[in-house]
Amino acid sequence: MQHLITHPSFPPLLTVHATKRSQQRGIRREHQEAVFAHGDIERAVGGGCYRLSISQRRLMGLVREGAISAQIADRCRKLAVITDGASIVT
Repeated sequence: MQHLITHPSFPPLLTVHATKRSQQRGIRREHQEAVFAHGDIERAVGGGCYRLSISQRRLMGLVREGAISAQIADRCRKLAVITDGASIVT
């Protein structure tokens, strides 16, 4: 099951659950979108969903290319989203 960088909708839809949890945790939408757009580490979590995060190597490359700021990269370093490929579930 390989979903890498094949996200059909951008910006991703957020489920009600994802919206509520991100508000509780203070996670900004732009950080979730960065992980959704540039994530390169996937782990199946069941139900057709997977955990998506960004590797340190990829983050450094994105900063070097100017695709994201160093501040956003720092915030995304430990952030993961659960997605079905179209929506952020949590």
